[in-house]
Amino acid sequence: MTTRLRNIVVRTTLAIVFIPLILFSLSLWRAQVQVGPSGVHERLFMPIGPGAIKIPLHSGTADRQSIPGFLDGPVVKLAANGTWRASWFCEDKPISRTGAGALNISCGGRQHRFDIASHSAPPESVLAMPAKILMLSDIEGNSVFLDKTLQDLGVMNANGEWTYGANRLVIAGDAVDRGREVFAVLWRLHGLSLQAAKPGGGVTLVLGNHDQYLLRGNMTRAHREHVFALEKLGGQATAFAADTVIGEWLRQQPVMLKVGRVLVTHGGVSPVVAAQGYSVAQLNDVMRAYWCARPTGGRVELIV
Repeated sequence: MTTRLRNIVVRTTLAIVFIPLILFSLSLWRAQVQVGPSGVHERLFMPIGPGAIKIPLHSGTADRQSIPGFLDGPVVKLAANGTWRASWFCEDKPISRTGAGALNISCGGRQHRFDIASHSAPPESVLAMPAKILMLSDIEGNSVFLDKTLQDLGVMNANGEWTYGANRLVIAGDAVDRGREVFAVLWRLHGLSLQAAKPGGGVTLVLGNHDQYLLRGNMTRAHREHVFALEKLGGQATAFAADTVIGEWLRQQPVMLKVGRVLVTHGGVSPVVAAQGYSVAQLNDVMRAYWCARPTGGRVELIV
């Protein structure tokens, strides 16, 4: 190779490597953070020529943040003697309290009541078909929709009390993510499940992919204001840990439910999983063991 050709190759290589790096550095230097109405950081704008790259932010940071009327949580840890320690985010700050019995929170001019109790056992995986069954899916943190729908269909009254008798409510996956009212949705379902047990009814949340994202700590689909509130409450892992009331309850929920002749799951069943020959109850046991990080009593390999 001649000296001239070698110089051309070197210059071309340097241009290919360094020009994009220089352009990227200039774009990063000119980048701006998009701040939402509440002050929470939402996106990073990086100008590139006449356009821009828009990168979603899930850092849980904000500028002069305030979210009027927004309650996130509570995160509750329940002791063996019935006392609890709770923390929640109200509008612009986290609050903590200890106590016993029901938890009453005042936030943004509204009163909220939470029944603090753990379930003694996971829900059954196979059930007889009740006289009535209501199935909903993809609530995605929209508590207004959930409450209005449950009232309109006679599952609960305006006070959040179970009115569905010995019947069953099934949420067929994805109760969380996208909407910011994740805790409100989960506490509603948790509270109704406690009430429904008394007249012989029940509430089951079949875990979908977004519910499992939450348990895995994947917050990339979560609402930015919810992420911000979680950071103020110690982070997502702390807020939904197995030693919290909601975290424990979520880990008890099935990935598959059989009611009469109806099989309920979210997104279908992989042929590979179906070919392994496990029963519905066995599949749920394996997944609960996975979420709770405890042995299953033998070697069970589940391909998902």
